[in-house]
Amino acid sequence: MKKMFIISLLTLASCSPSPLFMKQDQPGSPEFKAGWKDGCESGLATYGTLYNKLSYEFYQNYEMLKVPDYDTAWHEAFNYCRHYNLKWNTHDL
Repeated sequence: MKKMFIISLLTLASCSPSPLFMKQDQPGSPEFKAGWKDGCESGLATYGTLYNKLSYEFYQNYEMLKVPDYDTAWHEAFNYCRHYNLKWNTHDL
């Protein structure tokens, strides 16, 4: 019974659009938060599983790239989310 519970929990976790335990909300200015959200979703859309690619899309607000907080957050989140997702999907965490 315990084994079935663990298997079903893992199955449900694998259906989520982003890996479990991946930090998605970051403290900071509204521009930083917007950059983090856009960068993370872009990283998942670009380097994620088929489910991620169907759930997210690559997006950069080109007008906001002039704002240092947005630009920094976008690039940090893009790299963080794509690498975390790669490690999650190859079970190399």
